[in-house]
Amino acid sequence: MLNTVLRAGILLCGVSAAIFAATRSDANCLVSSPNERLSNFCMLERSDKAALSLRTVQVLDYRLKREGFSTGLGLEGRIKQTTFQPYLSPILKYSSNINGGNPEKPLVLGGNSFTGQPHLIKKKGVVIGAGIGTSGRSLYGRGKYLNMNIDASYAHSPAHHIGIATLSASACAKNYLKDLWHLDVCGSTQRTHKDITDQNSGHFSVSAVRLFTSAPFTHHHATVGVKRYFATSYIQNQLTFGIETIHNNGLFSEISATLGEPLENTLVTRKSLSGSLRMQAWGKPLMTSAGYSAAKGGKLFGVDWDEKTTSFNVTYQLFSSVTLGVGYTITDSTIDYYDVSEPNFKLRLTAIKL
Repeated sequence: MLNTVLRAGILLCGVSAAIFAATRSDANCLVSSPNERLSNFCMLERSDKAALSLRTVQVLDYRLKREGFSTGLGLEGRIKQTTFQPYLSPILKYSSNINGGNPEKPLVLGGNSFTGQPHLIKKKGVVIGAGIGTSGRSLYGRGKYLNMNIDASYAHSPAHHIGIATLSASACAKNYLKDLWHLDVCGSTQRTHKDITDQNSGHFSVSAVRLFTSAPFTHHHATVGVKRYFATSYIQNQLTFGIETIHNNGLFSEISATLGEPLENTLVTRKSLSGSLRMQAWGKPLMTSAGYSAAKGGKLFGVDWDEKTTSFNVTYQLFSSVTLGVGYTITDSTIDYYDVSEPNFKLRLTAIKL
């Protein structure tokens, strides 16, 4: 399919220098989806059904070259094999647990009640700070590239005079296989240090990806994979599933699910389901998302410990560089001490390229 579209693109540029009117087809591909691979597939599929502007052809040519297809659509110009982009990210958000502390209520187990020390109670409030890092990409074959990111951040609480320090790194090898099949090999690590806690997490995953079109102007990016999840006190194997869709009306949806293996006497995620929907509202991006997870297997002084968590979030781009996010999270635990019902707030400012 790709070769056919490449020849069509070259012919389009050679036969006509006129600029065709851009249609909803290519515009929706770029505006709707944050998934680069799916957006490019969308544009390629729709190029057979609608005329593209010269500018769109140039954009698609460049994007294909960034995916490791060195000839793109046949236009002149090459791109660097390896690139890095340093950045600075402002942080302004509400944290429900700045210090990594415990709930402000007694722990009741059976007929016994335990009261925590006051200095170990969790603290809430607004934190302000910044993150600095770099993102990069290295091309290493036809349709093959490695995405990388390293980030360090610190967010301070003016009210409590403490902060949250985070270090993270990730890498993901994207590999075109054949036809519409891809293989992704990814990993990440993160360390979060608070006043009381110091937690580490990470993962290594291998995922098979299939691109397909189910109906005119409806395109999908489906994944199934295995993940090895690393936490501070345990390691868990998981199965992951996901499907992202660019719909014919310009909406973008994402559904993902995870199944985790049970671990003895350890509270771990056994299943989770999440979904999101992106659209344009008043000319700006709006995203709604919801999630559900069930954790089982925990023991606390011999008492069974299971949890169910439900969350809902809405984000809206107020200005070109400012996005507001609000939401609510509810955790229902078999140990009431760990029940949670609280809002969240985040004001995301666009990263500054250095």
